[in-house]
Amino acid sequence: MPKIRIIDLLFPPRCIFCGGIIEVFTYSKCCDEKVKKYKLEGDLRVDYLKHIRDLSDIAGTLTSYIYSGPVAKSIVDLKFGKNYHIAREIAKIMSKDLKDTFGFDYDVVIPIPSYKNINRHSEKIAKYLSKEIGIKNLPDCLVKSRKTKKQHELTLNGRRKNLSGAFCVKDPSRIAGKKILLCDDVLTSGNTLNEAGKTLKASGAYSVLGVTFSATDKIK
Repeated sequence: MPKIRIIDLLFPPRCIFCGGIIEVFTYSKCCDEKVKKYKLEGDLRVDYLKHIRDLSDIAGTLTSYIYSGPVAKSIVDLKFGKNYHIAREIAKIMSKDLKDTFGFDYDVVIPIPSYKNINRHSEKIAKYLSKEIGIKNLPDCLVKSRKTKKQHELTLNGRRKNLSGAFCVKDPSRIAGKKILLCDDVLTSGNTLNEAGKTLKASGAYSVLGVTFSATDKIK
């Protein structure tokens, strides 16, 4: 029998994929069966974009789902609906996949930042991921120092140039020699993770693993 909180009885939890109410006294996740076809397993979960390009400035990537259908909907609801309970559930899934694949031998979680903190969904995911794993979260360590164009509007080469030099580390002493989990919601071309990882390693990080909830290989 799962542990039940009073708040769950008053406000039953909802599926992050379809919004349907989850029965409190069951382990059902409502849409588990429906999203199975989007779940990445085994080699596909690790370094999903290796068949497209080499992300040489990070140790690799770990991704839970393909960005499509109800998975994409959950990200959109988090970004634009500010449904932060979704971030908590996403972090639980990412934590389980991380434990099953690489283990928890990491020092800190750092979210991909936005310019002037306009959209903080990655920070929310990183906050809950750090709690699930039991390591520090450093939301203000990596900073996006300038405004960039929207990545999805650019070609692959344009994305790379767009992000070049866009990140900086406020206090390198906080990450010196650390093994870092670099957290984001969607992995597309990989340029954002790669550029951020490059900045973190140049500032003294020992290694950087990119962890994302979803990924798409639909690259221009």
